Amino acid sequence: MNREKMKKALFAAALCAVLTALCWGLGIGRGDITLSGLEMDGLTFFRGGNKTYSLAGGDTYGVLCGGPGLTLPAGRYKLVVTVASDGDNVLRIVTGNGAQAEPTELTLPAQSWDNALWFELKEDARDLELQIDFQQGTYLQIHGVDLVLPERTDGTWMLTLLLLLGCALTLLHLRGTLRKEDAGRLLLIGVAVLAASVPALREFLYGGHDTLFHQMRLYNVVDALGSRQFPVRMGGYGYNGYGSAVSIFYPDVFLLLPALMMRTGASVQGAMRVYILLVNAVSAAAMYACGRRIFSSRTAGTCASILYTLASYRLMDIYVRDALGEYTAMAALPLFMLGLWEVLFGDAKRWRTLVLGATLVFMSHMLTTVMCAVLAVVLGVACIGRIVREKRLCAIVKAAAGTVLVNLFLLLPMLGYSLQGIGDSGTLMTSCSANAMQVMELFVTQADAYKGVGCMLLLGLAALVYAALTGRGERRELNAALGCAALGAAAALAATSLFPWAQLERLTRGLVNYLQFPSRLLMFASVFLALAGGYGAVCFARDKGRRELAMLLTLVLCVTGAYGQIGGYAVQDEGMPAFGLRYADPYIRFKSYTDVITGSYLEYAMPGSDLGLTEDQSVTWTGEAELTDYRKQGTTMTAQVSAQTDAEIALPVFGFDGYRAAVDGQKMQTGLGGNNRLTVLLSAGTQGTLRVWFAGKASWRVAEAVSLLALLGICLTRRRRADAAGLHQSPQM
Repeated sequence: MNREKMKKALFAAALCAVLTALCWGLGIGRGDITLSGLEMDGLTFFRGGNKTYSLAGGDTYGVLCGGPGLTLPAGRYKLVVTVASDGDNVLRIVTGNGAQAEPTELTLPAQSWDNALWFELKEDARDLELQIDFQQGTYLQIHGVDLVLPERTDGTWMLTLLLLLGCALTLLHLRGTLRKEDAGRLLLIGVAVLAASVPALREFLYGGHDTLFHQMRLYNVVDALGSRQFPVRMGGYGYNGYGSAVSIFYPDVFLLLPALMMRTGASVQGAMRVYILLVNAVSAAAMYACGRRIFSSRTAGTCASILYTLASYRLMDIYVRDALGEYTAMAALPLFMLGLWEVLFGDAKRWRTLVLGATLVFMSHMLTTVMCAVLAVVLGVACIGRIVREKRLCAIVKAAAGTVLVNLFLLLPMLGYSLQGIGDSGTLMTSCSANAMQVMELFVTQADAYKGVGCMLLLGLAALVYAALTGRGERRELNAALGCAALGAAAALAATSLFPWAQLERLTRGLVNYLQFPSRLLMFASVFLALAGGYGAVCFARDKGRRELAMLLTLVLCVTGAYGQIGGYAVQDEGMPAFGLRYADPYIRFKSYTDVITGSYLEYAMPGSDLGLTEDQSVTWTGEAELTDYRKQGTTMTAQVSAQTDAEIALPVFGFDGYRAAVDGQKMQTGLGGNNRLTVLLSAGTQGTLRVWFAGKASWRVAEAVSLLALLGICLTRRRRADAAGLHQSPQM
């Protein structure tokens, strides 16, 4: 980059920084978010809007309506209550967990209409009830109850991200990386990303199968950032606040951005909208890089990116299942496949690509990681002759060792807790053979489907096969594409009942049931078939005009093919009755986080725990001691204590290994009580401020240091190559 372009780049970066600072300083984009309709029929609250209560009609004074189910974090809120009455009445705020609200009663004046009522929650509240108490007058008519989240920064964050995107594109253009032709490809991929993100542009995200679980994970990260727990290990929002080790088994690295957004005032809905947009963009970019490198063609990369971004199973994973861990892993899968291709067929010196892809998958979803490991072993065994003949074993060992070392900070805690019997005990209760798909379901793409490959991937496969039969395409790239097609077809068929799942269950003594649903294999089918279809489009596009037409036609067909899904996700309100879900369900719309991991089995909880007893939120102790001003925020608890004799305090939290306790900085001994409750032992004469928090273990700090050093070592030793097969050679097609 010459001096003139360098000046322009510095100016663009400075302008972006100034505009971003102005947005935050002036509060541009900041505004209230209204959750309306709490009085609608069928919802949790105030069943029956526009209902009139009157003494003449036989009604009596007292609490008329209210309802549990609203779970909110600490903060300031506004209620807009639209009522008509000839007397002063009261709206009372009651919380199921005793969380303090100020004030607890709000007056509804006579002869008023829209009442703006403010209250503040001093701590996280569960099962918050808004009770309307009919106390005076002859009638009371309820027209509407809206909850307002004041001064949210959702809009400010969106403006910030748009400014950063504009700055990044400007810098790429000045550097010469983003040329005019590349800008056209970027535009097409951007349209595909936007089309895939349309449902996320709704004001409120509706609920999928796992929405509440992943919202709980997000609030765990928000709490961890506030309590200086980094990396996130322990969550305080599972099992009625008793906590769970979900962050040990579901790494939360990529939830740091939405958590940071929420720490700076964004709503959980706004944070997740941004997260979905970014996941779609990363998925598109990763597949473009993968297709471009494997087939030495920008056109193949662009078409593969569009096919993958709008793949049926990927969209279903986001909007129907809301399987956050899995669809995040799908964003990294193309990079993992590219790394695997490099060490087996491409440039083995690029083994760091495999470390990157495997690490991103591992930081997203453990089950997908296991499936990737199995795939790597199978392909490695199948290609053992090539590996030995071309001396690729060293690169494979480097990639495996590098992946383990970089992820040691996640592996060590996971291994330690697993040896203690902590994990997901309910996974093996699901039978793969019972949940295998029917072949017909591979072709299902309607909005409420949670299976299916999608018609466009199948058309791309057909285009590739036709090209092979008619002698189109270059031999090396065509063979690679046909290999992808074979792997994609095999993965799709393995997800169906044609595969002998029952026999595999017996052979593995049920261990294969950790997969739960064979339809997960469609993740891999989507990747391979998108690559195959991307090159299939190239086979029919020799000159520049045809390449542009192939990319545009791929986009048009993919958007059209996905319209049934995207449109349904964006506007449908009834959801899937079979799962008891409604896309506009108040349990999703008004639930800010969940304290309960649903299910009757232990999911990342301590073995032997009785989940039914987690409703008990009391703090108990033995011996002569006093405990006052008790507060619990996630994994951190504080109280004023005074022990006249030796005493043992039992807190309503599971005593996972890693909790610490201190009184005025002096370390206290911890232990386990009934139902695996965390206990703190106080010696006689102890007095002061008790603080209990999750600190982790010293060995984890060592593992974190090793991972950081390994990452730095890999980055610093990265070799730069500029020969014909190197990094800087640009594909021509």
